[in-house]
Amino acid sequence: MILIFPGGRYIRVFYALRYIAILLLVNISIANIPCLAADQTTSAEDLTYITEQYPPYTFQEDGKAQGISVDLLERIWQKMGVDLNRSIILLLPWTEGYQRTLSENNTVLFTTARLPEREQLFNWVGPAASGRDVLLAKKDKNVTITDPQDLKKYKIGAIKDDVVVERLLNSGLKREDLILENASAPIIEKLEDGSIDAWAYNDLAGIVLIQEAGANASNYEIAYVLAQNNAYFAFNKGTPDSVVRSFQEALDSIRDEKDANGIFMLLQIQADLQGSLNDLDSDIANAAQNLSTAGLEGDAARRVLAELIGTNSNISNAVTIGKDGKIIVDEGRGSESAEGADISNQEHIARLLQTKTPVLSKQLPLVEGYNGTAIAYPVFSSQGEFLGGISAIIEPDKLLDAIVAPHLYYDVSNRSNITDYSFWSMHLDGLIAHDRDESQIGKYLFEDPLYAPYPSLLALGEKIIADRSGHGSYSFQVTEGDKKVVTKDTYWTTAGLHGREWRLVVTKILQ
Repeated sequence: MILIFPGGRYIRVFYALRYIAILLLVNISIANIPCLAADQTTSAEDLTYITEQYPPYTFQEDGKAQGISVDLLERIWQKMGVDLNRSIILLLPWTEGYQRTLSENNTVLFTTARLPEREQLFNWVGPAASGRDVLLAKKDKNVTITDPQDLKKYKIGAIKDDVVVERLLNSGLKREDLILENASAPIIEKLEDGSIDAWAYNDLAGIVLIQEAGANASNYEIAYVLAQNNAYFAFNKGTPDSVVRSFQEALDSIRDEKDANGIFMLLQIQADLQGSLNDLDSDIANAAQNLSTAGLEGDAARRVLAELIGTNSNISNAVTIGKDGKIIVDEGRGSESAEGADISNQEHIARLLQTKTPVLSKQLPLVEGYNGTAIAYPVFSSQGEFLGGISAIIEPDKLLDAIVAPHLYYDVSNRSNITDYSFWSMHLDGLIAHDRDESQIGKYLFEDPLYAPYPSLLALGEKIIADRSGHGSYSFQVTEGDKKVVTKDTYWTTAGLHGREWRLVVTKILQ
């Protein structure tokens, strides 16, 4: 199933569905949805609720189950008029919880990937969350997978009964090829000591667990994306159908609520932006493949670039680059040709030529007078010889304007909001890449004197850079032109490509 959103042509439904889990954080009035059968002998109060250590979706903190999926479950209980709280939730190793839910009536396991192989094993409520299953590997392992057959070259660890085991088996591996454990800790130990090459797991949860194990997460990378999936509440088949239907109705009601919650909008923006970046990346990769046949110079190369620009309103310029870092062909909208120019000293081009892998650049000041970001791809001949590359320029501010506007009722013409919320974006070097206050775009948070008088902003900025998502507050003036100092409630998350991340921040002035 495909959904169409502003700012990106195609965003798979898993992005849109992740919003569901965020609505739970809004403090709004809740209409009760009663369990359907008044005379049923089993109700939601009689179920055993099981989850695992799977941050940020589910985890234990201060002796209690916490996380997005736990919060969602509490909201479902409230919708159903059920007097339960998270203290009853059991946190078990995944394999134990999975097997117990299979064998014991009136148990529910969350959250669980819904696969054809599992379809008849449980009754399902959802979708409740979404994510990616990937291979996490140490960078110095140089794990390179371009085809599922390459998986056989590496020792891969996974958790027994986890969805990724089935994915790996479906990719051609045998169960005896895998290093299977009951929990994440022994797998992370094997990653650290080098006895396995990669861990098959959810990308976000895996990185958090690596950090919690005391390992340096910056030493790891996503070596391969296995699949994207939706996650559900899985009920033992002995659970009454009426109870399962009540859960689904409650979840559907939460999903259908319309509100102006900041986190909800933030994740919509994240989904749209990531979808747009993925679309752009895919099109530039395809152009690189076409240049493999057409070559990097002449009319054939020019046609490839012109088609790329003509079908992507977010691409303003595209060039082919030789192995020496010089521009061979330059195609753009209204810009003077830079053919022959040596750009090998640009950071992303130097990295492209050195690593021969795709690159998302830092923000670049362009001669046309605006800031741009480049996505660059290597180009190889049909015999595998490295020929050079392609680099395409996008305008992050323009791209984000188009994405932010529908969610924050943002008027792009005068950069004003109709809602109480605002949005800004920052790169990991502190560069403000997008802001409602246009005068702040291009400033560096930790260097510009505008921000120096606001220590809470600088402290939160450090945290935003350190953590891929989170919540906090800071004091700052309303805009550069409006000097009134206010406190802003803040949520942030992340989007990016090829190892470079953009922090996305939604704020609301606290009254």
